[in-house]
Amino acid sequence: MIRELLKQPCLNFDNKLSKSLPKKPGIYRIFEKENPEKTIYIGKSKNLQRRILSDHYKGGRIASTLKRKLIRGIGLSSEKETMNYLSNNCSV
Repeated sequence: MIRELLKQPCLNFDNKLSKSLPKKPGIYRIFEKENPEKTIYIGKSKNLQRRILSDHYKGGRIASTLKRKLIRGIGLSSEKETMNYLSNNCSV
């Protein structure tokens, strides 16, 4: 299963992301663009598009474990800063 996940195309956190993500159940991995082996977060969802966009990218830290971890772990000060970090440094 992990090999299949790693074969999937990499998607950037940008305006095209919503059109690229399926509304189907699945597993996703968020990782650094510069170092694809470094996984930041792994999750599963019944609706990948909703989870990744609404919760992790555009949503608040209350809904997103990823955002809470980034704010605490890296020292980002706001949710907007977290969105910028994901856009500039991470892929799905």
